[in-house]
Parts: sequence; C-alpha cells; structure tokens
Amino acid sequence: WNIRLGAEHGGLDFWLSSICCHAPNAPIFVVGTHSDVVSRIDLCQDDLKRRYPQITGFFNVSTRTHDNIKELIEAIIKTTLALPYMDKQIPKVWLTFEKLIGECKEDILTYDQVADIAPNAGIIDPGEIRQAIQFLSDFGSLQYFSSEHLKNYVVINPQWIINAMACIVSIKDSPVKKGRLYHSDIDVIWKNYDKNLHPWILKLTEAFDLTFPVPDQNMNLVSCLLPEKEPKYIWNNDANETEMREMKITYTFNYLP
Repeated sequence: WNIRLGAEHGGLDFWLSSICCHAPNAPIFVVGTHSDVVSRIDLCQDDLKRRYPQITGFFNVSTRTHDNIKELIEAIIKTTLALPYMDKQIPKVWLTFEKLIGECKEDILTYDQVADIAPNAGIIDPGEIRQAIQFLSDFGSLQYFSSEHLKNYVVINPQWIINAMACIVSIKDSPVKKGRLYHSDIDVIWKNYDKNLHPWILKLTEAFDLTFPVPDQNMNLVSCLLPEKEPKYIWNNDANETEMREMKITYTFNYLP
C-alpha cells in the first residue's frame, strides 16, 4: 500500500479481506511503500492483526533508499521455508509431467488428454496421475477443479481463465444488462471460445463466485454488475390475501468477494 495515501485510502481492508477469503491459509506481509517521503505512518497494526490473523509482518520500504528491503526479503524467505510443504519431496516424474504439459500449445485440454501425456513422463497409475495433476494445480502450473461440473477439463494456461472471465465484465456493448446474464446470450459473450466449452465456462464463473445461477429463469446474476440503486418492491403484509407466505431477510456484509 502507498503510505502517502494513508491507511484510510490505501485499500488495505479490501485486499486483506480478499486474500483471507480466497487463500485462508496464506501468510500475509503488509508492505508500505514510499517510506522515505513520509515522516509519520498512521497504521493500527494491532487492530489489523486482530481482524486478519494471517498477517505475518509489517514492513515500510523505499525503493529509492532501499529502507527495509533486505529485512523484507529475509522475512519472506524465512516464512516460505517454514511452510508445511517446503520439505516435501516431489517425484521427479511429476516434474517431467509438468514439463511435457507445458509444451502443449493449447490453453485448455480435456482431463483424458492430459492423462494421456502422463505415461510419457513415467506415470501409469490413474490414481497417481490425478494426484500429480492436483499437485500441479496447487503449485500453480495449471488449473484443475475436481468438482463434478468442472472435473473434465484442465486449464494449461491460467491467463485463459482471466480472459474468459473478462468477457463478462469488460467487453464493449455487453449483453449483460443490470447484472443479468441470460443463457441465450452465452454464444455472444464467449463467441471466440469453443461452443462446447460454454456451459463449462459458465460453471467456472459460478465456482469463482463471479456469477450466481437463478433457478428456473435460464439466467445467472453477475453481482459486480448489479445496479447500485435498490429496486422497488412492495412486500405483501396481508397474510389473508394469499396462501403464499413471504419472508424477508436482510444480510449485511462488510466484504463481498
């Protein structure tokens, strides 16, 4: 965060909440920049550590004077080496498997296509193949999701996922209006992607909480594109007018991913 902006405008709560939500076991370093141009740093470290227990340390650095750069690097190395998987031995054939997958020119392959590569690396057992794919996914070399709706594909190039997601929120003249992604518009949104992948990509957006399915309406809601203005809705308080019962629940969130 930029110390010159102050803690209030540094966006710390948003980013810390996002990290804790998506990577609940990841250690966090809070690094303030431009320390050489600010004489007084107003940051309540105790309060942040109480609300975000993953915080490992605070460092205020300057790339101009190199203040605390060495200390930050040493702390990152020390924390990394203490992670539980650092002393785990990795089978050499898994690394060979990773290299062979990386040579593929496709951005996404079916699970079976990836599994067919494994014997060339010396991995034969289907259980070990799945274990190796999951490890490489955890390692960040590829992206694999083992859920029922997503398990049939492996993303070789993680940037492919980002580009697919961006089609919803950033394309010009998007058919997504007022946060409503109608399934009839999917072919337009992902027109540059294999049509057979469209249902899978939609499920992927749900896995990332980018969209939420609306039952019986052939539509997904895109929460980040919903109108800011609250819609008008008249609640029926007369229980005698209909046999239908309605219940109103208000949820208040400090942060939504």
